This record gives sequence, C-alpha cells and structure tokens, in this order.
Amino acid sequence: MDVKFRKSLFIIIIAAATIMLYSCGRRSSPQAKKENKKDPGIPVETTKVIQGSVAATYIGSTTLEAEEEAKVVAKVGGVVKEIFVEEGDSVKAGQVMAKLDDEQFKLELNQAKSNLERLSNEFQRNQSLFEN
Repeated sequence: MDVKFRKSLFIIIIAAATIMLYSCGRRSSPQAKKENKKDPGIPVETTKVIQGSVAATYIGSTTLEAEEEAKVVAKVGGVVKEIFVEEGDSVKAGQVMAKLDDEQFKLELNQAKSNLERLSNEFQRNQSLFEN
C-alpha cells in the first residue's frame, strides 16, 4: 500500500469519527426545546426538617359483623321482668339472661292441678261404677 492511500484513509476515518462525535454531542433542536418548555414538571414545596409531634386522625363509619352468631330462643313466652345481661356481653351456655313474669304460669299451674284433681275424681267414680 502506498503512503498516499494510507494518509487518505486515515483522514477519512478521522473525519467520520469527528462527524459522529459532533452529532452525538450536539444539543437538541429548537423544536425539542419547545417541547421541553411545555412540560415544566410537577411543582413541589420543600421545607426544613424539624422534630415535633404528629397527630393523625381518621373519622369514618362502617358496618361491623360478629365472627359468630347465635340464635337465642326462649323456651316459653311471657313478659320479661328482669334482664341480667346487656347487648355485647359474653354469655355461656345455660346462663340465665332474663327473668320472666311468672304470675301467669302460677295461675296456669293451679288450673292444671285443679283439672288433674277433677279428672282423677271422675276416673275413680267411673271405675267404682264399672266394678259395681
């Protein structure tokens, strides 16, 4: 290879490298600058860090549901005379929760006893008539 050819090749390579480096380092075009001005970013406020107390509160409403539910059914109906537990209290199986007015039950018991005695007397009378 001759020296002239080497010099020409060297000059072409240097020129190409210079053009490439110049193109890569070139600042953005005027159109790109306009686009950058349209998007100024998100404005923020800064302050100096200080130590102090923080109070955070939350006010809201919601519906609460119990983990378990139990259906409470009275064995007999009647008028409640006393209540021994409040809503939300924990109770155990068999625990007395309320007392019913027992006057009506006492009257019904006396009626049933009288009816039993009457029917017993009637049975004995019929039995003695049957045997005679």
